[in-house]
Amino acid sequence: MQVRELKKLLGTKRPIADYSVYDKYNSRGIGIGSNYCHNLISINKKTLEIQYALSHTSHEKPNDPELLVIWNKLKELKQLGKLKEIINLNDDIPEAERINIFYVDGAKVFESYTDKDMEITYEGIKLYDNTTFKTKVDAIDVALENGEAYMRAYYEKQAELEKELDEVKSKMYLMREQIVSLKTTI
Repeated sequence: MQVRELKKLLGTKRPIADYSVYDKYNSRGIGIGSNYCHNLISINKKTLEIQYALSHTSHEKPNDPELLVIWNKLKELKQLGKLKEIINLNDDIPEAERINIFYVDGAKVFESYTDKDMEITYEGIKLYDNTTFKTKVDAIDVALENGEAYMRAYYEKQAELEKELDEVKSKMYLMREQIVSLKTTI
């Protein structure tokens, strides 16, 4: 995604990124927001539907004047067919300005590059201090820690579910005995 180009066209310094890597259950991959709320305005990457976070429909516009300007410009870019192009293309960072990085999502390591700001990859993925690294070794270390933490949590959840299943089986056994007992009294 051409985040840098979109920022210029919208005339904003607000954070813009493709958050779909981190938010797999949210179809609204692209967010324009603040440091507190990454998707005050969101764009569905497939349908190009534009939505304001505090609205209940895709037709409700933001009240904030700055967000309203962004909203209107996005609608205009969509109508001109430029929004789809921006979403489907990557930023062109000159080779001399590229910084190779590795970022982590769960137990996966991704390789990419960014510019001196270290905020967004050339594909438009938001970078975070605790998941972005200059060396693959550092990224792998964190991914391994994440993976091991996930596995511990999964084992705990498995134990809880097995205990719950044993309780259900016990109740089923007891109920079956009561039914058999009732049937023998008839």
